[in-house]
Amino acid sequence: MKHEQDPHHSPVDPDPIRRRMDSEGKKAYDLMFSKHYLLTATVFGYVIGGLVIFAGGGYLLDRYLGTRPVLLIVGFVLSFIFTQYSIYKKFSTLQ
Repeated sequence: MKHEQDPHHSPVDPDPIRRRMDSEGKKAYDLMFSKHYLLTATVFGYVIGGLVIFAGGGYLLDRYLGTRPVLLIVGFVLSFIFTQYSIYKKFSTLQ
């Protein structure tokens, strides 16, 4: 036998902290706790991707051109700038 839900009865949020929040608080809470795995993976991808592309490219160019470690250092700096900018853009769109 199926139990039908009352259409006037809203489901109760099982999280007691989230239940007491307004809509803005719930949005911030979800961002901090419910969606943190996806955001962590995204930030990790930006960091690793920047290092592979810029620092790895600098290392390969250093080997090819014989300018060790100049382009590797430039690659690390560019990787840092790229990562910071990408993370800023990602988080500025979430608010």
